[in-house]
Amino acid sequence: QQQQQQQQQQPLGGLPRERSSYKKAFVDTGDPAQAEVGTELKEGRPEVLTAPHPPELPPTPAHPGVVVAAAEATGDDRAIAGQPGAPNPRLISLMAGRTADWDRIRRMAERIQTPRYGLREYFDDCLAAFPELSLFTAGPALAASGSSAGAAAGGNGPSKSSSGDTNEAEYQRTIGALFAVYWLLRLPVDGRVGWCYGVDVDWAPLKPRRHRPGQRHEGSSSNERTSTNTSASSVLPEPGLTFGQMTEEQKRASFLETMNWSMFENLVQQAGCDPLEVGSTQRVMAILCLTAFHDIMKVEDLLPTVQAEHAPYLGHRAGDVIRDHDVALSYVLEHYPELLPSYAGLPASERRIVLFSQGKMNFNHGWFVQAEAPPGAMLTAFKSVLQAGATPADIGFYFLHWFTDLAGAEATPLGGSEKFVLRFPHAVLASFLWSIPYLGKLTQMSETGVVESYLCARWQVLAPETATPEGEDAVASMRLAVMAQRDDRIVNIFQSLPHRDRSTLTTELARTGCKGQRFSGGPPKLSGGPALLVYYSPALLQKNADGNLYGALRVLAEVFRAGRALWPCSKEEEGGSATVQIAALKGETVDKVIERATEEDKTYVLRRHNDLEGIVELLSKSQEVELASQGVRFAALDLANILRGPPSIAASEVLSDGEDGTTSCGGTSSGGAIRSGRSRGSSQAQSEEGRPLLLLDPTSSFPDLNANRRGTLGAESELAGLRQENWLLRDRVEAMGAELVRVRMKLLELDPDSLSNGTPPLAA
Repeated sequence: QQQQQQQQQQPLGGLPRERSSYKKAFVDTGDPAQAEVGTELKEGRPEVLTAPHPPELPPTPAHPGVVVAAAEATGDDRAIAGQPGAPNPRLISLMAGRTADWDRIRRMAERIQTPRYGLREYFDDCLAAFPELSLFTAGPALAASGSSAGAAAGGNGPSKSSSGDTNEAEYQRTIGALFAVYWLLRLPVDGRVGWCYGVDVDWAPLKPRRHRPGQRHEGSSSNERTSTNTSASSVLPEPGLTFGQMTEEQKRASFLETMNWSMFENLVQQAGCDPLEVGSTQRVMAILCLTAFHDIMKVEDLLPTVQAEHAPYLGHRAGDVIRDHDVALSYVLEHYPELLPSYAGLPASERRIVLFSQGKMNFNHGWFVQAEAPPGAMLTAFKSVLQAGATPADIGFYFLHWFTDLAGAEATPLGGSEKFVLRFPHAVLASFLWSIPYLGKLTQMSETGVVESYLCARWQVLAPETATPEGEDAVASMRLAVMAQRDDRIVNIFQSLPHRDRSTLTTELARTGCKGQRFSGGPPKLSGGPALLVYYSPALLQKNADGNLYGALRVLAEVFRAGRALWPCSKEEEGGSATVQIAALKGETVDKVIERATEEDKTYVLRRHNDLEGIVELLSKSQEVELASQGVRFAALDLANILRGPPSIAASEVLSDGEDGTTSCGGTSSGGAIRSGRSRGSSQAQSEEGRPLLLLDPTSSFPDLNANRRGTLGAESELAGLRQENWLLRDRVEAMGAELVRVRMKLLELDPDSLSNGTPPLAA
């Protein structure tokens, strides 16, 4: 009876409505001049800005016919296709018998602009209406659902998502995106304030009071705190302050006062989601449903396996586990819609636009805005859609979803849209919105032409007093500046890199992924593919923008080299792309990332999952040996010298900078020792083309350790280390031979007669 009484006093989220359920946070800014303001700013804002969990899914028997099969351990990340339980037995089990509350969803869409429809009631409606929200917190995976290959790689448990963050964080981001939809559709009511300031302990929007730092509110004194819990200070920034110099509250005030809100209103209207427009209810229902389930495929236990009858699917073969969460969701929506109740029950017209936004366009706006991807990977499908006659409302719906998704990315839904308000310079956010018209140029321009015109325009915003870069490294310079959201100073760091790293970034960042297309600001004779998309490369650079950006650029170059070893360049693949996900490298500064590997005696490796995808993982020696024994292809990242600062550049441009800070012809030098599969300085011995030396392709170079296995794992690990050292020496000889050929060709070019007798003159 006591439990029933407690449940009746609680909303669906399991959190009491009483104010006492939260702690009030008072934060000292550390500035005596703003002591009073700093105390008042946080008055009434919840100390914890995350949302309560949805009710746990009750235990359900396995869906009839579900058979959980372990993945096959073959060269790529493959699973058994065509078995009962496709495309994912865990997803089938968790969604068996679940339904969406369509009456409630319709009422949400109809009431979303009603002043009395508060955020807490909206949140409770979301939990009750969308069963997919419980997938983020559904508990441990079924006993045999994980792949053996994934376990050997030290794969994350069910609490980890494919982005490298926890499932809890992805749940909070999803709630943040749902709240962003709520605030955007309520701009005429209280949406602007809620977007900028979030809510108080009672989930009511914090109402800012405008004053300059040092000023007191009317009716308050230095010894008093405001008694209301629905107000916060709107501390207007002093003129001339940059975004980085503002406090959090100044950023909130600046966003509220200076942002062009008409751009937000236009975004809603172009998507057909303006609640005041006749016939918009179904479109609002569609955006709510899509937002609720759009990121569930970041839960790795739910990733689908491509079935034979659907293969190939966007480049994935039968048996491939689709690890790109957007493509994975598209596959389920298209072939197994009944597994997502909040999609299956939509009217056919709204299912079409949801599927269009997730799959048919195959477009990631963040890739475009942050120059993260090559043109072909992000624009080829989008260009085809435009040419096929997509409506403006279809395009608008996609951009509204993308915008609200990114708005909730800080995983602090009760704090407002903090990703845009606190983390993005407001001019950068404006650039996100003004980037949209560039995509309309695809009807007249090539994918590469659109990207290059956008890069030039963004350069003028980031470095207005600096001429647009020219030469074969121009595209690399502009892409790096846009990725890092920094001005031309990053180009100076880029130019200070060792020759081998500069060459790698110049080449790989200029590949287009479009057959026959080249950047005018790239190497003139560049050809071949596939182009490499390093997923989360902007996050890597931004995380280190105020620290070791030099080291971050070197890490990025090493990832590109490893990726090129696993996806060798060929003419046939010039129109293709492969995605390399580096979530393991983006969470902390490069110094801490590398220190962690050293302390734990582990190695970062790039593992190839299939023809289209790879991922960077931190593996122990035993995990490397186990993957090698299974025939999995992976390349070890040599990060031994990344922590070194930039070398002193005093030599001629003809000479390149050695990895150890010395100057040597061609960038080669002696390497260090190899221990337990990790290279200590092996990158110095690489060829001018930047070929990684620790490419592990056990299918041709490693013995079958599973056959007649004897001895201990330590002996196998030692064997792996010895074989890697052997490969290193072999590749070092090849690299030195290639360097000798290069030098001889250079001598021949300088003096055609110098090699006639085999002994070049001293002058040559």
